[in-house]
Amino acid sequence: MIRQAIHIIFLSACILLHAMSVCAAPALPEDSTPALADSVIQVEDIQVTAIKQGLNLRNQPVTASVIGRTDLERRHVAALKEVSQAVSNFHIPDYGSRMTSSIYIRGLGARIDQPVMGLNIDNIPYLNKDAYDFDLTDIERIEVLRGPQSTLFGRNTMGGVINVYTLSPFTFEGVRLGMEYGSGNTQKYRISTYYKTSERVGFSVGAYYSKTDGFFKNLYTGEKCDWERSGGGRFKVQYRNLHGLRIDNTFSFVKLEQGGYPYAYVETGQIAYNDPSDYRRTNFNDGLTIRYEGEKFSVASITSYQYLDDRMNLDQDFLPLSYFTLTQARREHAVTEDLVFRSPDCPSQFCC
Repeated sequence: MIRQAIHIIFLSACILLHAMSVCAAPALPEDSTPALADSVIQVEDIQVTAIKQGLNLRNQPVTASVIGRTDLERRHVAALKEVSQAVSNFHIPDYGSRMTSSIYIRGLGARIDQPVMGLNIDNIPYLNKDAYDFDLTDIERIEVLRGPQSTLFGRNTMGGVINVYTLSPFTFEGVRLGMEYGSGNTQKYRISTYYKTSERVGFSVGAYYSKTDGFFKNLYTGEKCDWERSGGGRFKVQYRNLHGLRIDNTFSFVKLEQGGYPYAYVETGQIAYNDPSDYRRTNFNDGLTIRYEGEKFSVASITSYQYLDDRMNLDQDFLPLSYFTLTQARREHAVTEDLVFRSPDCPSQFCC
């Protein structure tokens, strides 16, 4: 009985204190709202560059992740495979060779043959996944669209598509310069300039170079096996007028030289193979986009030429004996043409 009386007295005191605190709280006017701390949101400048999927991804029936320039620089994203740290259900493993650019989205993916994720750089499609693994410079934003996108983007988009948009001289003017140094004598240099000659014409020129001496030694040769040299550049010209006409031309190139791969024999745990292993890639891309935005319709033409020449030599037995050596080479020329017709007053669209 005494214990129950104590419990009743304690509960009564708690209820009384709660009622007193509610009564003591000052009343707020009906038209006032409490101030929110840290409520300042800074929004980056947005340039409308998308053509096929519409101007606003939020209004489209697609699951998408968009990473802006500020977020990319904060996360130090320097290659496409590093985007997986910011996008869920998206993974690009590093198998050693930049030729093996496998992409996995929602559990779908392929290590060889055609990918399940397409890649577009400034609306220009990259047709071969051998060219997917390259250094990212001066990126405005990256869009990752999940789910089948073949209706709008064509081949290699069963799992989704990655859209990469580079900086424009109409949204940024000035010079960008960057230098990095790290372990393994890793060095990275990049420089670019953006300039508008008038309110209608702008251009940009950029180049980058990176190298590393590697970290793993091949005991058979006594030299580092995972060294790398990479360089490239981009030249962009853009034209805008007051009547809805836009013309963009972007030329880019990549030159890559990569050493062997630090694979060790499981029984000895040592990296010691005799046959030369390396990877070489030369890649040129040129894309011309002509777009007209009218009051009742819009039409766009996307024309591109791509050249890819790469070769990989691989000591696939990874032993100091010559059992099995693989050579995989490819030389490819490709021309693409996309015509996009759209009515701004109608949600439906037709692309060919």
